[in-house]
Amino acid sequence: MPAMRSANGVKDAGPLLAAATPEVRARLLAEAKPLMVPRGGTVLAQDATAEFLYVLTQGSIGLSTAEEGGSGTMVEILAPGEAFVIAAVMLRMPSPVAATALAPTRMIAIEAERLRAAAAGDPGLM
Repeated sequence: MPAMRSANGVKDAGPLLAAATPEVRARLLAEAKPLMVPRGGTVLAQDATAEFLYVLTQGSIGLSTAEEGGSGTMVEILAPGEAFVIAAVMLRMPSPVAATALAPTRMIAIEAERLRAAAAGDPGLM
């Protein structure tokens, strides 16, 4: 599927929204917030409320976890097109990981409540 660009310039670069109806996909992209994070910037802290689903469009993100009082352990490195904290968003749970930009990074943030509402009405998105 070719990439599509919404009125606010947000581009769907990954497969996450591909199974959604065109109307739902267009609405979520139009409502998404574009973000730029410098190298080393924190996107999300571990145990923070997952208020947004993030889709990486450029750069890389490191996901890490830390036990109380311990140092962090990198558990995954994400590349463009990948989404993160999907389960935490859909289940209304705190984020099990911290997300840090490993390079200058661009992504889109889709509000959790809007994503849950869209998924409830669109089986392809779910």
